[in-house]
Amino acid sequence: MIGPSSSSMSEHAHEPRNVTAPIARPGQRAVTRHSGPDSIDRRRTPTSTTEKGSDMAAEQLTGRGAALDLADRFMQTWNGHDVDALLGMLTHDITWVDPNLPQPVQGIQAVREFLTMGLRAFPDLHLRDADLTHTSIDGQDIAHAWMMEGTMLGELDPPGFAPTGRRFCVEGVDLWTLRDGRISRYRTYYDNNRIARQLGLMPMEGSRAERAGVVLQRLQARLRSKR
Repeated sequence: MIGPSSSSMSEHAHEPRNVTAPIARPGQRAVTRHSGPDSIDRRRTPTSTTEKGSDMAAEQLTGRGAALDLADRFMQTWNGHDVDALLGMLTHDITWVDPNLPQPVQGIQAVREFLTMGLRAFPDLHLRDADLTHTSIDGQDIAHAWMMEGTMLGELDPPGFAPTGRRFCVEGVDLWTLRDGRISRYRTYYDNNRIARQLGLMPMEGSRAERAGVVLQRLQARLRSKR
């Protein structure tokens, strides 16, 4: 979730499977109150009082609780800029999808290089919750909305932008798939163009510079059509 680059916005996200109503994390207002394991999702959880049914409900509650705990630790670690600890929350074959990457990267080393580049360009990068965290019934998929802000104090390479000293603030969403308690697929979505405009890397909407760019683009298109 570090930007921007010349890459366009990523493909539309597909929703995690079996996503339910959000559970409040510590310090957040709960949407619903859960009185016991049976209340995780009454449409999906058996109402039988047999031992098998109770064990299944307990496993679901534990899985979702562990997922929410991982989300809390991930944000705290991100804001502490502890790259090594962050990488410890990923599987060795992690797939990382980000609008600032021309294509998804795989593996711990590739993610390390991407995160290091981003923190070098934005040394004060900070995340905060924008909504409640959502999990699937089994706790293996997470959807987390956030606000990200930072100041461009270093060079962003690639593509090679010089620091502008300007700040940005953007809203985005993470979609995670977990395996054995770690993130195996990380997908994040945010408006890269909005960040670029705030940092002065693209003209602001409606500005004279944007209008001049439109005129230039139309002239180039007309010249190409005559070839």
